[in-house]
Amino acid sequence: MARLGSARSVKASRSDVNLFATAGDDKCARIFDSRVARKSILSVDSEWQQTACELSSFGNVEGGLLYSGGIDNIMRAYDLRTLSDGACKPLFELEGHTDTISGCALSPDQTQLLTNAMDNTMRLWDVKSYVKGTRAVRSFVGHKHGSERRLLKCR
Repeated sequence: MARLGSARSVKASRSDVNLFATAGDDKCARIFDSRVARKSILSVDSEWQQTACELSSFGNVEGGLLYSGGIDNIMRAYDLRTLSDGACKPLFELEGHTDTISGCALSPDQTQLLTNAMDNTMRLWDVKSYVKGTRAVRSFVGHKHGSERRLLKCR
C-alpha cells in the first residue's frame, strides 16, 4: 500500500542497519527493510494519524517492539513477533498525555521510553516486559510548542 500522506516520524533500528520504522498521516506505523525497495514489510493500522514512532533493538524484526503514538494521545507498543500486516492488538498502551504525541525516544538500555506531546509535557514510562500496574515513572511540565504547534522531538 502506498503512503497516502507525510511521514511524521522516522526511526532506525539500533541492531539492524537495514530496518527503520515510520509513523504517518496515512494512520499507519510501518517497518521498512532497505533491502526491499519501496514496500513496507509490516504495518500497523490505526484510527488516527500517527506522529511518533520508535523501534526497539531486541534482535531483528522477529524479536523487537514497535512503539507508535499519534493524535489520539496514546502511545502503543506492538510485539513484532506476533505482528501481522494490518490491524493488530497492542502489547500495552501508555495513556496520560492530553494532546498529540509528537516524539518519543528509548533509553540506551531500552527499559524506559520518553514521550513528548503538545500538552507541554514530556513523560517517562517504564517499558520493561514484566511491569504490572502503571508504567508512568515521571512527568516533566513546562516546555512550549509555540503558536505554530510544531512537532518537537525529545531525546
